[in-house]
Amino acid sequence: PTSSPPEAGFLQPLKPTSDEPSLNHQEPSDTSLSRPLAPKFPNCPHDLIVQSYHAVLTELPRVKLMDSKGRKDKIAEFWRWVLTSTKSDGTRRATTAEEAQAWIRAYFERARSNDFLMGRSNRSEGHSTWRCDFDFLLTEKGKIHVVEKTEAAA
Repeated sequence: PTSSPPEAGFLQPLKPTSDEPSLNHQEPSDTSLSRPLAPKFPNCPHDLIVQSYHAVLTELPRVKLMDSKGRKDKIAEFWRWVLTSTKSDGTRRATTAEEAQAWIRAYFERARSNDFLMGRSNRSEGHSTWRCDFDFLLTEKGKIHVVEKTEAAA
């Protein structure tokens, strides 16, 4: 079929319609092959991570509200970091859920040996009333304190 005649006042088409279909058609591209797949992570055991924190760091404030200020998202982000980041020797911190849980427990144990985090050292005036907690340990600053500024190796 050809196109209908132009309405009054409209210009004629630049090129008339063709009797044959176009030979320059493209198949839909398969973007799933060209795009890297997002890595699959084991489900984040939010409650087990909090239980490890409570078991190891008994003197620090307890986690009471799991849904406060996106806490589950922050725990899941920390979980992904444990499963994707590498240690200074180039090896992964963890590759399975079991390894990640063990690494996180060791992380909390390592935090226990940091005098600043545990409030056993003298603090500057700006930090005199500051107290380490679960949320801090999940932050970039907390990871630096535990991994880099603590004597035991992580």
